Amino acid sequence: MGFKDYSFTKPGQSFLGAATAALGLYFNVWQANHGWSVAGITVLWSLSIEELFYLGFPSLCRVPKRILVAILALLSVIDPLYHSQLHGNEIWREQATLTGFGTIAMGVLAAIIAPTLQICFDHDRYWRCMPDAR
Repeated sequence: MGFKDYSFTKPGQSFLGAATAALGLYFNVWQANHGWSVAGITVLWSLSIEELFYLGFPSLCRVPKRILVAILALLSVIDPLYHSQLHGNEIWREQATLTGFGTIAMGVLAAIIAPTLQICFDHDRYWRCMPDAR
């Protein structure tokens, strides 16, 4: 007896390979090369991207803010362009490292820019919020 969806049966897949890829933070690459993994651990692809970003992001925070914004903006622009060029491998199209970084970079960029934006939700004060107020 066994559970078909929870055992490694595809050629090239093994528990040791999946565990090494997960601990090495490249599970998304491993899965793109070996096909969909067993149920329950396929979610590790997103952790691979997130952990690599979180390990690299503190280094990015040490650069001047203008350079950081430029790098994040570049990642945000490259992300959809790169994603549009991915054809064939369904797994890599959904789980590519660069597209994951680009999406996270968009969120970080929005968080950096948000405090500089003046948003006014109160209708009565709307005109006072505008730069060229009466």
